[in-house]
Amino acid sequence: ESTRATAFLKHPYRNLIIGAKADVASLTREAVLEYYRTHYQPNNVVLVIVGDIQTEATLDLVRRYFDGLPKGPAPPPVLAREPARKGERRVVVKGAGSTAYLQVFFDTPAAGHPDNYALTVLDGILTNGKSSRLHKALVETDLVASLSSDYAPRKEPGWFALYATARNGVSHQRIEDSLLQALERIRAEGVTDRELQKAVNQVRADLTMEYGSVSGLARAIGQLEMTSSYREFGHVLDKIQQVTADEVRRAALTYFDADRRTVGWFVPEGGPTGPQTPTGGRGSVHRALARPTALDMPGAGSPQAAPTVGANAKVLRYVFPNGLTLIAAENRVAKSLAIKGYVLAGPVQDPPGKSGLATLTAELVTRGTATRSADDLAEGFEFLGATASIRAERETVGITAQMLTEHFDLVLAYLAECLRSPAFPADEVAKAVRQLSGRLDRELEDPKAVARRALFAHLFPPSHPLHRDPTGRRGDVDSIAREDVANFHAGFYSPERTVLVVAGDRTPEEIRAAVGRAFGDWKPAAVSSPPRRPMPTVASTTRQTITLPGKSEAIVMLGGNGVTRDDPEYYAAFLANRILGGSELNSRLMKALRQDGGMTYGVYSYFHPVLGERPWVVSLQTGPAMVDRAIGAILAEVNRLRDHGVTAEELEESRAAAIGSLVLSMEDQMGMAFVLRDTELFGLEIDFPFRFPADLRSVTPAAAQAAARKYLHPDRLVQVVVTPPRPQ
Repeated sequence: ESTRATAFLKHPYRNLIIGAKADVASLTREAVLEYYRTHYQPNNVVLVIVGDIQTEATLDLVRRYFDGLPKGPAPPPVLAREPARKGERRVVVKGAGSTAYLQVFFDTPAAGHPDNYALTVLDGILTNGKSSRLHKALVETDLVASLSSDYAPRKEPGWFALYATARNGVSHQRIEDSLLQALERIRAEGVTDRELQKAVNQVRADLTMEYGSVSGLARAIGQLEMTSSYREFGHVLDKIQQVTADEVRRAALTYFDADRRTVGWFVPEGGPTGPQTPTGGRGSVHRALARPTALDMPGAGSPQAAPTVGANAKVLRYVFPNGLTLIAAENRVAKSLAIKGYVLAGPVQDPPGKSGLATLTAELVTRGTATRSADDLAEGFEFLGATASIRAERETVGITAQMLTEHFDLVLAYLAECLRSPAFPADEVAKAVRQLSGRLDRELEDPKAVARRALFAHLFPPSHPLHRDPTGRRGDVDSIAREDVANFHAGFYSPERTVLVVAGDRTPEEIRAAVGRAFGDWKPAAVSSPPRRPMPTVASTTRQTITLPGKSEAIVMLGGNGVTRDDPEYYAAFLANRILGGSELNSRLMKALRQDGGMTYGVYSYFHPVLGERPWVVSLQTGPAMVDRAIGAILAEVNRLRDHGVTAEELEESRAAAIGSLVLSMEDQMGMAFVLRDTELFGLEIDFPFRFPADLRSVTPAAAQAAARKYLHPDRLVQVVVTPPRPQ
């Protein structure tokens, strides 16, 4: 916030989208209404419609609903202009915390300027992936724990920002010097032909995958129209492919000049917590957003009964002789494929005294194999424009990858190497331990992470696998050795514990053949998991309050017993919860606590998706003085639901929204793969997405109320409150 406000002295870009707390608190109804009347006018709107439409019929609908709206006055233009730069600007913010942050902003031109394409390529070369310049210079050298960028052409002259989270004990100056040296090297020497080609490949892949969904297409067209012109839509990739190495260097010389630079430091002064690390990475015109496309397959019986779904289906479920399960879905919306999968090797398998081992092992399988180094793997994936990650989740190790069609077999081969034959180099193990320890330190400063840890620690006893947080405990993590990692991998990474879901531009038979070539001769391991333990009963309400200095808001999490995914009453409980707090804006909790009570920006309830019984959880952020009032309002709404049930209108609205949400979540290849992965993980039939509407329509208001009475217990909840200290 302070760095951006220093980079922009006059222009509204200096403000965060959410605004300043003092300004929001002082807003009046009249001011909001005046803003609405000024800016919410039909002549200030861009409507983009993409999808399964008949153009003329759709235009008739647009005319029917929008033609009659009177044109308003032209919205006032942004008149503020930045004063001419007279050198570098700097800002230092000090506050409670133990983690240091660095932000560097550079002025960039408005959308439509030809240099934006070179800047887009430069952004990729600097920050996109483990083989990028700044990742190597800052992350691989253990100077920073995380690094991200924020660049996108904007309507007005904007910014290219770099954000870094320091590792403990590393000074701001050392990080800044290393970052600026990396930028100066490009200014002095330029970039290599391979770096240039890799960045172009990444843009091509991003565009292919983003345009593989109707929302991605609409988003890209709308963004271009709002910043320059929709007519640019068909030319973005051509212009990116025309960028030369000389143009990239010239852009670096022009825009990474010291006189265009604003540097911000956050200096921690002890005690927990500081500013949150900005998220993102590349924010450019080609940025791909993986959104969970309509699936073209009929329903069928249990996947265990047959390997395919229906005689003419485009989805195949196949179990290889070694036990590996494959679900292959043909989806030709883009010339690409997506992979989602898992290995049953998550943190619930951590041995006593070694919490964090599963997380470390998952991180390390991509850091070197018997034939490739960590750098070779990163460069191999990223030069293709492919994305791939293997990350520990609470109960599984998640596998995610996306690539252009022509690279499918090669990416599969890389993934197979990582999963089957990681080398666990000693230096990479030591580095990963340090990095996980740093992540753990940062999580212990994050009130949401602290609340989540405490909630699960109360819901499950120390002997239960779900008691432990996936990140582990500090002493445990620091004690993990290479031998521990190698033994864990040997015991739990095995084909019979592995599921791969592939959706995309190949037939199911072609996908099966490719997966067989990569994984078919993988030998099963002998280790089996202990039987799953049930969730204990929460017998009464308890509260734990955790004080965390340096924050102005409190995090509240409530949790109790829930429902299993295979329970016959699951859908009734699902809809009852959705009406209560499971939707974005129109749930009962949102109305009571946000719209009527003004106690929070958002409150949500859900059944936490674990194997076995899913704990029921409510979470919100509120002011410390409102904690008791907010909890009371939540309990009152739960009691109202139990005592008086739901209306037919509420039920139908919730049902329609849930069905629509599932359809949209399967809008592209990655979304389809994600849904099919969870279908397998939770033991559902493979035609689950197509039976889902009928399953929801079978729920009556009486059934929803009965499920609320059975599964939502306001008098049997663990309450966790993470709050700043009381003022002295």
